[in-house]
Amino acid sequence: MNRRLARKWYDGIDRAKEILDISKERDLTLEEIEELKTLHTGYGGLTSFKSDQFFTPEVVTSFLVDMVDPKDGWNVLEFSCGCGAFLNALTQKNSNINLTGIELSYDLAQIASLCYPKANIIRGDALDYLAEFEGRMNLVISNPPFGMPTVRKNFEVARRASEQYFLEMAVRCLKPGGVVALILPEGIFCNSHTKPLRKWLMEKCYYLGTISLPIQTFYFAGTGVKTSIMLAKKKYPGHEAGNYPVFMAICEEVGWDNRGKPTGKCDLDKIREAYFELKPEQDAYLENSKTEFDVINF
Repeated sequence: MNRRLARKWYDGIDRAKEILDISKERDLTLEEIEELKTLHTGYGGLTSFKSDQFFTPEVVTSFLVDMVDPKDGWNVLEFSCGCGAFLNALTQKNSNINLTGIELSYDLAQIASLCYPKANIIRGDALDYLAEFEGRMNLVISNPPFGMPTVRKNFEVARRASEQYFLEMAVRCLKPGGVVALILPEGIFCNSHTKPLRKWLMEKCYYLGTISLPIQTFYFAGTGVKTSIMLAKKKYPGHEAGNYPVFMAICEEVGWDNRGKPTGKCDLDKIREAYFELKPEQDAYLENSKTEFDVINF
């Protein structure tokens, strides 16, 4: 990240902390709440740069929420909600959902609570809440921290790194037919040591698709980690979908280059259109018996 952007990042931190202090003395105005929402967007929130936590740019949160299209009455979990990037996209898409966010950082959880008062914001370690939310959610959506060595009990296959635990938790928190949408490091899709986790995922879920993101996606959060979006749907008990179609896409342009310079190019709109062209056929396989359909060869 260059000096100008870093300075903007730190200025945003200072102003956000100032507004947080004001909130302890009086109710914030609508203008202050809107300012608080935008201070962290793309610049990493109120914490110093960390290798395990990358705040998600708005173009990506909006894209991913559009892809999952939450319906009225859904129970939605964001288990590393930060200041509320996904909460913002979710409430803009559909305000008639039951939204829960979990965040470890006290400051970030406080901001999320102030900006999204209708959401249930929990300040704590999300992995401690598996039992509370298991089997309750229609949607789990997140860009969870990854790369942190973690050891937890009560998990079936997750080992070593935090992203494995968050993936298992997401699947286990879903109701049958519920959807998981996560941003994950690409290694989880191909490394040999994550093969048992992938096998478990395919046993529990219908795999809907993968969208590979370019390394510049998280430039404004101070990192160039290669990531992909994963979409999956929890299986219905006793139901087999057959040889259903899976969506795969590579996003090469996200709106800025690897130096943060705007390019005016973004592939996400075209990817969304392509996904929704495939989705009716995919839904037909997943919601009905496989015997009613011919197998699609790719």
